[in-house]
Amino acid sequence: MPSAPRHDEPGIGPADPGRDRLPGLDVLAARSAQGDRAAFAAFYDTTSPWIHAMAVGIFADERDAAEATVQTYCTAWERVDEGLDELDVHEDADRHRTVHAWLTVLAHDVMTRLVRTGSLPGRGDGLLPVGAGPAPVQRLQADGPARGGHLIDAPAHRSVLWAWLGGRTVEQIAAQRGTRTAEAKAELHRSVRELIAAQRGRPTPTGAAPQFADDVGELHDRANVLAHAELAALDALAASEADALHAAVFSTDAPGPGGATLWRSRQRAARSAVAWACRSRRVEPPSHVLDEVLRRLTPREPGSGHDAAPTRTEGETASGRGLALLLAAVFLLLVTAVVLGGILLAGG
Repeated sequence: MPSAPRHDEPGIGPADPGRDRLPGLDVLAARSAQGDRAAFAAFYDTTSPWIHAMAVGIFADERDAAEATVQTYCTAWERVDEGLDELDVHEDADRHRTVHAWLTVLAHDVMTRLVRTGSLPGRGDGLLPVGAGPAPVQRLQADGPARGGHLIDAPAHRSVLWAWLGGRTVEQIAAQRGTRTAEAKAELHRSVRELIAAQRGRPTPTGAAPQFADDVGELHDRANVLAHAELAALDALAASEADALHAAVFSTDAPGPGGATLWRSRQRAARSAVAWACRSRRVEPPSHVLDEVLRRLTPREPGSGHDAAPTRTEGETASGRGLALLLAAVFLLLVTAVVLGGILLAGG
């Protein structure tokens, strides 16, 4: 059986992973981008309990969960520049939290791909050692992050738990609940919007809900297409449906202004709120996982990442040494002059 999750006090969790430790995740990510494996090991130590908790919720077998965690961090090592790009896009945001949010989203993408297909782009098929499939939803209900009155524990938010920590699609959620896919979409959308409001300290949203269809091909209204942003943010849509929505939103002839901007903004808000609501769930990964991650890391060229520390050329280094020698010689001459002056005065 996978390790039992730890439940931290409210307010402590992935919003502030390792905040009492220095340096922050942004610094560790920047050093990792330079090929610093020790920094990446520290990055892993700071974040892995939250990432492995996701794996335990998604995968039925603990060996598959461990492999998914390894694959996540190997992917993070290869794509750490993307996390640093997020810092450039969101300059006013907390840098530590921004990097952790990027890692969480990347982890969910990697793990949902693995549990659904057993493969990752560029890495081939059959990546899971057991391939036992998704964890039973009973595990999420029993060990979910919502004990003690956390928001995600509310029955109305169970679909969020299944989608985010369980890696389920809306079709799977509908089958579990015995409802139509359109109803599962509406419930998941409503739950995410409620969590966004709760995170921001705002009243629960009211008003007309968007209309969802079992098949996204049946939708032609722009507002209803954009309403799928919250579902796509949780990787809760089938690949074909997600691709169709992406094409509709980002096509050059998409109706209305700013559709792509609205889509991205709604996705960021959804992911932030769900991660916040699930912030108490932590599971320490097995001790061998870090060793396996470090063993598989591909070489990175020093200086290939963001904010590389300037390095001195050989000429600059030699010049610095020459200046130091000159200053030392001047200092010795001054000392000698003082000593000789003292001797002459004493003799006089």
